[in-house]
Amino acid sequence: ELPFDIWCAGCSRHIARNVRFNADKRAIGMYMTTQLWSFRFKCPSCPQVILIETDPENTDYVVREGAKRKAEFKDSGVEEKADDPFARLEN
Repeated sequence: ELPFDIWCAGCSRHIARNVRFNADKRAIGMYMTTQLWSFRFKCPSCPQVILIETDPENTDYVVREGAKRKAEFKDSGVEEKADDPFARLEN
């Protein structure tokens, strides 16, 4: 399953989060004691190959080739309310 939304570099198709693919999974190295993995799969609309790798240092995934990660912005108002003592009293 895709961990986030991506845009295909070949056909500009949007591929949503949690879409399942039959990916070629390979071990590519180690980060301390954690295995690094590479996932290679084909876009459903074109022959573009997409490569995603694990990044345990930042607890994330990185798109290495064939696609671009969709930018997702967090609501800044929600974060401000968590630090506001009056907002905590209201909830």
